[in-house]
Amino acid sequence: MAAVATTNFADRLADAVERKRSQLVVGLDPRPDLLPVELRGEANLGRAEAADACSRFCRGLVDAVAPYVVAVKPQVAFFEALGSDGMRALEEVCGYSRSARRHARTHRRFSSLRTASLRSRTR
Repeated sequence: MAAVATTNFADRLADAVERKRSQLVVGLDPRPDLLPVELRGEANLGRAEAADACSRFCRGLVDAVAPYVVAVKPQVAFFEALGSDGMRALEEVCGYSRSARRHARTHRRFSSLRTASLRSRTR
């Protein structure tokens, strides 16, 4: 069995900082009610559609900021607010970011009370 070389997140991040000569990290905090008009209509159809719209928006942001940032940081609470569809969207965004050689690190700073507040806005 061949050995697989792996590096930890900190090493990959340090490499990206050196390679890009940047320390810029972009947070991804998608709110369906604040999406661009092109996606907002889809977001009003239901949770699954809102999650899809948020995923599309975040993947577009990842593409737009790629030349300038060393990582993106999806805010878990905004995705959690959309239930299981939101968690699927989070997985899509993180996978997309990783496959594009951008590093994704989820962020869980909001309390469960804040998550509950976000959930109530998306129902």
